[in-house]
Amino acid sequence: MMRNLRSFAWGIAAAVAVLGATGMGIFAGGCVRTPGGGGTDAGNNPYDQDGDGILVPGDCDDTDPNNFPGNVEVLDGADNDCDGVADDGLPGVDADGDGFTAPADCNDANPAINPMATEIANSQDDDCDGMIDEAGAGHVPCDCGGGVSSYATALGMCEGLLSESSTGPAMAKEIMTGWTASFAPVEGCTMIHLASGESPSNQPGGYTTDPGCDFDGTGNCSTDPFSSDGPANDEVTVTLQFTVPQGANTLSWDFSFFSVEWPEWVMAGFNDTFEANITSTMFNGNASFDETGAPVTVDNVLFDTTCDSTACDPVVLGTRYDDTTGGGGTTNWLRTETPVVPGETVSLTFRLYDVGDGILDSAVVIDNLVFDAGFTEGGPGTNPIQ
Repeated sequence: MMRNLRSFAWGIAAAVAVLGATGMGIFAGGCVRTPGGGGTDAGNNPYDQDGDGILVPGDCDDTDPNNFPGNVEVLDGADNDCDGVADDGLPGVDADGDGFTAPADCNDANPAINPMATEIANSQDDDCDGMIDEAGAGHVPCDCGGGVSSYATALGMCEGLLSESSTGPAMAKEIMTGWTASFAPVEGCTMIHLASGESPSNQPGGYTTDPGCDFDGTGNCSTDPFSSDGPANDEVTVTLQFTVPQGANTLSWDFSFFSVEWPEWVMAGFNDTFEANITSTMFNGNASFDETGAPVTVDNVLFDTTCDSTACDPVVLGTRYDDTTGGGGTTNWLRTETPVVPGETVSLTFRLYDVGDGILDSAVVIDNLVFDAGFTEGGPGTNPIQ
């Protein structure tokens, strides 16, 4: 019996010697492996095949000790630092294909981050200026300092604009630095005001929004204010064409719609209307609508801050849409959000018009046109700002 045990031990020792001589090893888990043979042993324990001190799956290339997280990237066509991109961050190399090289490109592994990108709220330095999310902390608006003549700038769009245009009487549009305590610029120092009658700074002292102004195609209020000139009257628009920044998938704007059509003409077919018509990859059509898909009018449940025969909601006071004898009101501040695609060209038209006649004014103030990265799924939506 002792001879048999001794022979068995000699056999085991010989086998170990052979395995050692051939570069093979025996694991505690009971399996045998050779270099390059896999990522775990029989007990499913990660091992370091290339001896660089980093275990699988942390090591993106366990066959090369020169590639591991935290290593310095060199120009060799390999991903030395395991960030998913080879040769990124090296002078003269544009690894992410965004048109910028290091050191100007502060993250050459992400094409959405470069010196010409727009900063968005995502906890990253998108524009490589050394600051993170400065739009929410230390943001410097581009519509302060006076002399703002661009509608896009007044809305807070500081870059990416390709063109802008507007239609309708000049006295129905204006860039405002303020209006009332409740309706001041949301972002920066200016906002835009569109009206189916005269905008606030153009209104004479005795001007009333009821009956208001019927431009009747003349561009002034010299005609009979009770004339009717078609189904859509006193139309005023502002159109912006722009490029969506890399990294952004959401576009939003804040607005408040006003009208003296309420309450007399609710559901009567004469309601003035506000639309925000967008042309993009993700959505085409009016993006500012209520829960039924209808554009913004006094018929919407969104129009909920109003005047009656006895009093007005304090929010409306001072707007000239606050007549307790005739009525009036506002939606208060709303925000529309709609999906967009990074790098695409988008056209956005804000449109306000009378329906059925040209009397009884309506208006809209718009501000805070913002790109962000927060959209997940679905289409446009409009909700009160909390």
